[in-house]
Amino acid sequence: MKSFKLLFAPLLVCLIFQLSAFAQKTYTNATNNDSWHDPLNWSPQGIPTAADNVIIPQGEIINIGDTGASANANFLTVEEGAIVTKFGSLALVTQTGGNFAPGSELNVLEGWITTINGPIIINGELNSIGMLSKGISGNNSNQSSVEITGTMQIQSPSEPFLMNLVTLHIFPSGILTIEEGSIANVSSSRLLNQGIIQKTAGTETFEMATPFENDGGTINIDSGSVEFTRPTTFTDGAYNVNSDGFLSWDSNNTYFLNGTLTGQLDGPFIINCNSVRLSNGGENFLDFSGPAVIEWIGGSLETQAAPGSILINKVLMNISDTGLNAQIAGGATLKNEGTINFTGSPNLPFDIASNSFLENTEQGLITVVDDVVIRGAGFVNNGIVEKISGSGVARILNLINNESGIVRITQGTLECTNGYEGKGRLTGAGALEANPFDDIESRIAPGNDGPGTLTYNNAGSFDSTTDCIYEIEINGSTPSTQYDVFAIETTNPVAEINGTFDIQLSYAPQVGDEFVVITAGTITECNLPSQVSGFFGGMEYIYDVICNTDNVTLRVIDAVLNITENSIRTVKVYPNPTENQFTIQLDTTKSKITATITNILGQVISSERFLNTDTLQLRLEGSSGIYFTTITDDLGFLKTIKMVKR
Repeated sequence: MKSFKLLFAPLLVCLIFQLSAFAQKTYTNATNNDSWHDPLNWSPQGIPTAADNVIIPQGEIINIGDTGASANANFLTVEEGAIVTKFGSLALVTQTGGNFAPGSELNVLEGWITTINGPIIINGELNSIGMLSKGISGNNSNQSSVEITGTMQIQSPSEPFLMNLVTLHIFPSGILTIEEGSIANVSSSRLLNQGIIQKTAGTETFEMATPFENDGGTINIDSGSVEFTRPTTFTDGAYNVNSDGFLSWDSNNTYFLNGTLTGQLDGPFIINCNSVRLSNGGENFLDFSGPAVIEWIGGSLETQAAPGSILINKVLMNISDTGLNAQIAGGATLKNEGTINFTGSPNLPFDIASNSFLENTEQGLITVVDDVVIRGAGFVNNGIVEKISGSGVARILNLINNESGIVRITQGTLECTNGYEGKGRLTGAGALEANPFDDIESRIAPGNDGPGTLTYNNAGSFDSTTDCIYEIEINGSTPSTQYDVFAIETTNPVAEINGTFDIQLSYAPQVGDEFVVITAGTITECNLPSQVSGFFGGMEYIYDVICNTDNVTLRVIDAVLNITENSIRTVKVYPNPTENQFTIQLDTTKSKITATITNILGQVISSERFLNTDTLQLRLEGSSGIYFTTITDDLGFLKTIKMVKR
């Protein structure tokens, strides 16, 4: 028993010492002067020290001013309805944090709010007011944080709101409201948002000049703009931008993207940085709504995790390549299911590094203009790649155009001098300049929504495989304007022409009419069918295929009544309404069928030819509204289907 008493006595002394070390001070405002620094305003009397747990009772008002000393507490409790106002340059310092109840206020006009080793939890309001310097600080510990479960507002200051050795955490229930100015990192701080950050006033730009993490939170830019100029991570979340503003990653820093980014972009999301890294090792999505775009001005797309991370674009993206280091690198893949427009300069190429890929899916559209240069071997097209404007040259130095892909050169030249391959459709009224060692196996369809001349040129010769299909539209007797021409113009004027024809006939030619559909310098090999047919108005027109030394000519030799039963009885269409892709299911397989999409004004949106199939997979371009799809077989029998695009 004696030994137990001897052991217990020192423990009791230690406990009493600890309790006395953190004594309680309760604010009474006995003098009615609302002053923290008046010793008569406390019970027990005396100004609180760092060893005191401080309580500001319900409904009380207390001011912290400049009196030569900071306001100190071990732990600060502010009850419902109490208002704490911080004047002066000296700090309010808590050793282990504090708790502000719902309905309480902390108004900071100047100086620091500091927590040494514990969170200050704001369940009420934290308001940064006025033009003087102010901020929050800690001691570089994870325990040093200001946690917003209520609201925080930063009014338009002339000085940045400063953060030093501290985390500002907006919880899911929390709201941070900003106007104009900035949040600036002094040292080793971050802003973590899981709630809502909203810019509600001011037409100027608010700068997030501190490391920033958005973990599933919402950023609403209702007025003006917001730019992030320090390392930033966007993990999921919603991002909404007004039509007069923008959201930007704009600095020579690294930014991280994880999960799915959504929201309403009425103004652009601008990316102009050192790099954007995918850190989750899987699929990540840009899936915004709205009329605005992602403006990718500069920055490489890389993987932070293992190679193979994918960024899937579902929206409109402009890659202008006028900023820093625009490329795909580190094993990353940019997969396009929306629209990507490339503009740029020949002196600022867009690079696709080794083991990295730019993949255009069946839903995707990629456009290029004069002076665009895309380098690297990882460009794979399953959708539409289009040279849209300018009489000059755009360069996609390596391009794999798979069977479902379309390469459309509306004007000018598309240069693929390091490699062009694949069985996809090559169309347009411009020119393809390809590697002289490539064997062409594409479906070649000259013209832009009608007859035209498509030119092939390179520094060598032209060689095509037996898989090559020449899709020739014949609407009259005038070359290039009424019927298609494929013009082969090579430095070495030698052409080896193999493959077959698909004749799309829209008028009734006469027996003996001739159509020069392929031109070349010297044709040294010509392995084409001896005869081909076209159908119009219930007639089958038979053409001799004539291989001359410098051209291939189709000559009409006969016209016979086509008595083959080939009408279209029933069709199924799904989905309708559609957002983009839809399918037409026929009641039987058709040897040749055309699907033409028009808008309510009768303007042709697209026209596509299908061979030996009962399933038509189509893409509906354009804005939301009503469209019509007309399907026609070789005898001219047709059905028209009303389509609704959401």
